[in-house]
Amino acid sequence: MSCCDEIQFGCSREASGGERRGHHGIDSCFRHNLVEIRPDAREAVCELVDSGEQVVIPYQMIHVTPPMSSPDVIKQSPLADEKGWVEADKYTLQHPRFPEVFAIGDAAGLPTSKTGAAVRKQAPVLALAGNDV
Repeated sequence: MSCCDEIQFGCSREASGGERRGHHGIDSCFRHNLVEIRPDAREAVCELVDSGEQVVIPYQMIHVTPPMSSPDVIKQSPLADEKGWVEADKYTLQHPRFPEVFAIGDAAGLPTSKTGAAVRKQAPVLALAGNDV
């Protein structure tokens, strides 16, 4: 279950392996928030993000991604964009209003996933941009 949008790791369903998961009988439940696990019944109770409706989903094995959010210290700072992430140019990682600030990783407001794989690709960009400041 995941509360993320209908993309995974910043990629479309097809690019992120969604077709392979479906072929193997693995379901992805996007925009569901897990509210309860019933282990004896092997059921997950989820709330649909868009409607608030609760649904019960049977499972054999479950992998859950929690809702992603930036820390409150960032959300409440002038660095934050409208969604609460550190505002950053997607090509340079530089903050548009605070040119001495760069953002990578989990708190960066970039159109990428919030994973170590994303940081691995962001770090060389940061190193190059840092040389120009």
